Amino acid sequence: MKRLYDALVEFVTTVDEKYCIANDNGSNKNLEEQFRLLACNFLYGGYISVNDRYRIYIRTVEFYFHCELEGEQYIHDPGMYHRNNFTRKTIAKCPSYFPIGALNMHESGVDITFEKQDVFRASVLIRRFDVYEPSTGRWHNNERRSTYIYDYIQQGATLLDGLNIRWVDDCTDCGYDLKGEGWFDVTARVNMVRWERKDGDWAKIISPDGKTYISDMRQWSYARKYSPQL
Repeated sequence: MKRLYDALVEFVTTVDEKYCIANDNGSNKNLEEQFRLLACNFLYGGYISVNDRYRIYIRTVEFYFHCELEGEQYIHDPGMYHRNNFTRKTIAKCPSYFPIGALNMHESGVDITFEKQDVFRASVLIRRFDVYEPSTGRWHNNERRSTYIYDYIQQGATLLDGLNIRWVDDCTDCGYDLKGEGWFDVTARVNMVRWERKDGDWAKIISPDGKTYISDMRQWSYARKYSPQL
């Protein structure tokens, strides 16, 4: 298995305009294959170390991908936090691009970004996770709310000691054959809705009953089926 950084660089290098062309479901099979390859790294290839106190093992990632090229034929994901704040109407007003592997912290949790300037915005949201404390051998299993990750990132951090958050590549699971489909549960993302271009802006698509929004059913959420091996 590649290091996470190398896998992210390969994604950014590989994914070009043809991966951004949407099918009838608003996705792209070749792009989804690239998501699956990255899911191997995020879910089975290591953990996030917080000051060597906590190891955060990701249980579920949700992919977000928004093509910055103009045209209805491209994949768009307007609900993506770094893409916009739901009011930006033009690309010129969008924020600058994050470097590969940057953390984008927001009200729904933490994203890990991998973007390609002028082509696409891409990230994963750490939706669910397990936490291991090496000093005590204690597990905090299967945290269900993505915002709970802040309890472990910030807990006990001081200005005197600083805060060290880093990805640690762990080859313990490298013996697994991750090419099959049995390693993940692949589903739609949580609480995501479909959008349409309207009056130069993006608007959520209202369902026929006029009371709710139509759900975004793109299969961009990957959950690991097996626990990490220490």
